[in-house]
Amino acid sequence: MITRRKFVRSLSGLLVPIGFPFIVRAQLPVVPFVTQPSGVVDTEFITSLGLGTLRSNFTGPLGLQWIIAASSPAYVITSLARWVVAGNSATHTLSLYACPNTLLASVVVNTNGATAGAWLYGSITPVTLSTTFGTAYRLVSSETNAGDQWYDCNTTFTDTAIFSNRQPWDSACGGTVCAGGSHMYIPVNLKYHT
Repeated sequence: MITRRKFVRSLSGLLVPIGFPFIVRAQLPVVPFVTQPSGVVDTEFITSLGLGTLRSNFTGPLGLQWIIAASSPAYVITSLARWVVAGNSATHTLSLYACPNTLLASVVVNTNGATAGAWLYGSITPVTLSTTFGTAYRLVSSETNAGDQWYDCNTTFTDTAIFSNRQPWDSACGGTVCAGGSHMYIPVNLKYHT
């Protein structure tokens, strides 16, 4: 004789026979939820752009390096961005480093379907930058040869002037800046508050 059991779906989604002698408890994943203090408003670092020459002939990280100016308050970085060029469709890892190579935060953004001619932001767990004068940081986007187009280091910008010595950063130059101030590759951006 075959005994048929009736089953019921538990809250965790498991099928459990009716009359099962113990309780099945769901192990829910823990997802950190980062909240911003009430009344705090993020500011975009880059306020205007003069876009340079389009390129797509490099593999590696490209972006911007800067130095903490004298008497800086503690800046809290909350999101990172890459400029979207018409036709972009790939994913890019945006990374924030304390120089020379300490990764502070990264986020992957997907340009497929993103608005061209605009910033594509990705949120990060907030990072507070050092207030020590002369501390260097860089923000880069991972790029692939013959992949999405980006703008060369003849791209100019104006910003909120919270940092000094802002220059393009190119891993092909041995991890150093490769041109004059107020220029950058890609371009990249960030949001911050104090």
